[in-house]
Amino acid sequence: MLAEAAGLTDGVFLVDFSVHKGETAENAIYGGNTPRLVPRAVSGVDTLNLINENTFYLANVSLGSNQQKVGVLLDTGSSDLWVQGNTNPYCKAGTAGNGAVSKAVSAADQFDCSVYGTFNTATSTTYHNNGTAFSITYGDGTFAKGTWGQDTVNVAGLLVSGVNLAVANNADSSVGVFGIGLAGNEASNSGNTPFIYDNFPVQLKKKGLIKKTLYSLYLNSATSALGNVLFGGVDHAKHYGNLVPLPLVNVYPQYYSSAVSFFVTLAGVGYNNQAVSTGLISALLDSGTTLTYLPKAVVSNVASKLGYTYSSSAQAYSGPCTGAFTSKSLSFLFAGVTINSPITNFLEQAYYSDGSVAPNVCFLGLIPSTDTYILGDSFLRAAYVVYDLEALQVYLAQAIPNATAQDIVAVTSTIPPGTLVQQTATTF
Repeated sequence: MLAEAAGLTDGVFLVDFSVHKGETAENAIYGGNTPRLVPRAVSGVDTLNLINENTFYLANVSLGSNQQKVGVLLDTGSSDLWVQGNTNPYCKAGTAGNGAVSKAVSAADQFDCSVYGTFNTATSTTYHNNGTAFSITYGDGTFAKGTWGQDTVNVAGLLVSGVNLAVANNADSSVGVFGIGLAGNEASNSGNTPFIYDNFPVQLKKKGLIKKTLYSLYLNSATSALGNVLFGGVDHAKHYGNLVPLPLVNVYPQYYSSAVSFFVTLAGVGYNNQAVSTGLISALLDSGTTLTYLPKAVVSNVASKLGYTYSSSAQAYSGPCTGAFTSKSLSFLFAGVTINSPITNFLEQAYYSDGSVAPNVCFLGLIPSTDTYILGDSFLRAAYVVYDLEALQVYLAQAIPNATAQDIVAVTSTIPPGTLVQQTATTF
């Protein structure tokens, strides 16, 4: 198995991913930035329009007997592995290997499917079609529809046979998704005839490739173009102090008997070691969301500390990019652990519509929300998170940015201790 080939401890499986940034997956740049646009006014910045620069964590996999290469976006907020089929009408002619031209989708809505690749099931002798319909719609409105099946998947050199996956032959996104969330959040677990299947993390455990259905996520710092997910183990060289367990919160008790998403209890938020909020809320840990969404009062309090003002057109706060505040941090308080994320993780440079920089104008990457609260990448880059899908809990610790050392330990039941790297915790 890969863990042995890579010199890692047996029972763990390391997958590296690359960081791409852009408004959409189609224009995302490896390790780079694309501008958020604000129209230029005669006297400077007039109306601010925030265009969210998303962060995509791309893993490359190979599928089928003939190892067809496709890129997929790693996502803890969903639970299904789906790949782009080669007959998707959203693919531009000649970019999906079939040369078909569809009249069902306008040319303006089509994209180049050769960028991330497509999967042609007809050329894989190991593919099995279940004949069951697949359909998923994400929070941003994008969708994918197709059919469930199984095939061999090669992830970072590890061949896993009979992996449950969906092939989307109607999707308005050019890249598939590698969802590694809880089974209860699978797209199949809804509708008139819901069912739950063994998704990728569960299959790794059942095939004996890992000892526990658990993985650790290290997004790394905002300036890094690489990160990794470690299935079956933890890397103690990537975090300070102890990993603190937090139970998942079931925010949908009317529908499910236990948690189906990675919601945890956030006890408070602080700025520069001073509390700006101490009320308990349930917040979702989601690597598929770039920004962080918190209650209006919390965001307003943070913005006032920075001297930022609200733009109704952008539905976000804006202000100067520089100042004494850039050396400060936001503190996120949980039961037993505080995660400090540099305020610069939450500042987004503004640009004019011609692509030039709006001098010293930034958006605050904290977005006011009235319903679902999400701790996105701007938070997760500062945290080392272990997702325990069996015990329905996560472990949190402060991440060590740009760490290159390894202290990898396989997890069989409870998380074994590593070499404790101390850091003074911030509380308020």
